[in-house]
Amino acid sequence: MIDTKPHIAAFVAAQREMRDPVKDATNPHFRSKFVSLKAVLDAVRGPLHKHGFCVSQQIDYDDSTSGPPCYVRTVLLHESGGEIVSRCPVVCTKPNDPQAMGSAITYARRYALAGICGLAPSDEEDDDGEAAVRPQQKQATKPAEKTAVKAPAGFDLAEHAIAAIRQANTLAALRSVGLGIAESNFVGVDGENVRNVYVQRQNELKTGAPA
Repeated sequence: MIDTKPHIAAFVAAQREMRDPVKDATNPHFRSKFVSLKAVLDAVRGPLHKHGFCVSQQIDYDDSTSGPPCYVRTVLLHESGGEIVSRCPVVCTKPNDPQAMGSAITYARRYALAGICGLAPSDEEDDDGEAAVRPQQKQATKPAEKTAVKAPAGFDLAEHAIAAIRQANTLAALRSVGLGIAESNFVGVDGENVRNVYVQRQNELKTGAPA
């Protein structure tokens, strides 16, 4: 019998060669490790390309009011013309914040790609999506704990530095975060974004405005 869906057989062959990614990224502020999007891509692209697939992840918008307006549409397109498709909603409590939205999209891309390929990256200590899902209202903190924030050694990503800035609820805590930012040596667009958010948060704390 002629196989009318060669992309299915090719995907089975590709999946046999995939290995679950390992945690390769660290969020120093939360002292946790997680599997990055790059690690998932590195785990799947070789086997997929070998067996005739390319990977495409597109941002898909839905105008309906019944669900999230933004999705990541993941497509495994085979050279035969067959395809495997999934959609993952982008969940973000601050959709008007480009940094938070970017973090949410990256988070969705990682889980969508791992899911469609059948990988199982660990969920333990998974804090890379913290900037996307953190509620607007800060959790209550005991007065004695507010000044007990230790300066992190540095931040590996600008998104992590920005998340730490927004979490600071006193000027002392913000200055402590600033020491970690100084160790990170962010440059270019990342450096400008971090500085802008730092100054904005500093002004909010001085005036008593909500975050």
